[in-house]
Amino acid sequence: YQHHFDLLTRRETEVMKHILKGNTCPKIAELLGIKLSTVQKHRDNMMQKLGARNAAQLVALTMEYGIGY
Repeated sequence: YQHHFDLLTRRETEVMKHILKGNTCPKIAELLGIKLSTVQKHRDNMMQKLGARNAAQLVALTMEYGIGY
């Protein structure tokens, strides 16, 4: 599944690390100094790239593929 990791940008991986820590999108935006809409766009892009239908599945796939560690 290594090719899935290659699909994510550095910033998407950074956002994913914060999601895995349990941070909300507004908190991630604050921590990274970016707009909430940018965080949401990164999350949406990751969902599309990994084929996740919702945020819970995104987290599960991320853990399965070892992304964000």
